Amino acid sequence: MFTTVEWVEAAPNAEIVTFDGQPTEEELDIAIIAERLSLYYIRLWNEEIPASHLARTEGPYKEEWLNDTPEIISKVSAKYPDSLDLQMIHATGQNFAAAIRFETTILNHLKRDNLLDRYYEDGLAFPTYTKYLARVVSQVAHTYPLLNILEIGAGTGGATKGILKQISGQFDSYTFTDISSGFFDTAKERFTSHVDKMVFKVLDIANDPIQQG
Repeated sequence: MFTTVEWVEAAPNAEIVTFDGQPTEEELDIAIIAERLSLYYIRLWNEEIPASHLARTEGPYKEEWLNDTPEIISKVSAKYPDSLDLQMIHATGQNFAAAIRFETTILNHLKRDNLLDRYYEDGLAFPTYTKYLARVVSQVAHTYPLLNILEIGAGTGGATKGILKQISGQFDSYTFTDISSGFFDTAKERFTSHVDKMVFKVLDIANDPIQQG
């Protein structure tokens, strides 16, 4: 029998797990285009929805963006056609006025082609910060291998996936919660290799958790 000794932090230390280099030039460019698209849709909402329905904000935007047209927006977006962030903004912006008028819901559009699920996994900066979170949880799991983990607002399970991969089954139970049960069936299928240790429960953290079981 062979053994090894592995020395790790005695307490969670986020500082040592949260640096993997700087954002790429492409990521920074997508972030700027995302800002531009957001301002464009805010202009549309301002025109389509009465002022009483809008929260008016200010931001560090370029003056030329105030003159963006559908053609200009299409052109700048075409630079990164696969960007989930830009797709999310378009899906929201193009349907926001109708949602305010109760003609549709934004979620209906975000769930098409699994856009929302893919965004939470691969949207701008999500993979990086999910990885950082998973590393911190791994530090705790290494010290306390029989963890009972509670995730609040698990949603589509993007963070869950990263955490479960990082800790490799080194936990006693994992309670996956969300404000509704809408994502539970998909999550159970997604995490079949861990489902025997998982509990799926509805939890609205704005209310007393004890009364919710």
